[in-house]
Amino acid sequence: FSIDQNGMLHILYADTINNSLYYSNNSLGNWTRLLVDSNGGGDSNMKIDHKGNIHAVYYDLANKDLKYAFKEAVSSSFSVQTIEATGFVGVYHDFTLDSFGNANIVYYDESNGDLHYAQYTKTGWKISTLSSFGNTGLYPRIIMSSGDYAFISYYDVTNQQTKFSTDESGIWVTHSIIS
Repeated sequence: FSIDQNGMLHILYADTINNSLYYSNNSLGNWTRLLVDSNGGGDSNMKIDHKGNIHAVYYDLANKDLKYAFKEAVSSSFSVQTIEATGFVGVYHDFTLDSFGNANIVYYDESNGDLHYAQYTKTGWKISTLSSFGNTGLYPRIIMSSGDYAFISYYDVTNQQTKFSTDESGIWVTHSIIS
């Protein structure tokens, strides 16, 4: 869930019986419900940008895919995109918005045991593999600095270490923070 700049509550939730994802808010004084995706709904996260637009990232339980949904503040529907659909991807994920309101998503590729990073740009999604040595990338978390640099933490199962990666220097640098 999230609270917008006017103090209104917004909720994103899965209907696991019907395998659907819904969005609700109380901005008009009564709760309204809007279908986001009738073909998927699992673990989900939502953010509201400075323009009041809704961004949602979620795991599609039916297809084992990572998806992104967007709704402009004045729109009555969501547009949905599949971020990645190869194997089992996105069951563990986190996302944030950069200063332009673009989604930056970090997620675990369960099929390969890798950590992936998806960044929305003017030309579409740019997907990178940040770590692929052994089984790594569980429980990822991401924040963005004021300079739009990503700071990502995750668990490396193979080495039993929590790791931290950032692109603050212009290239990705990873550190072990707990061994």
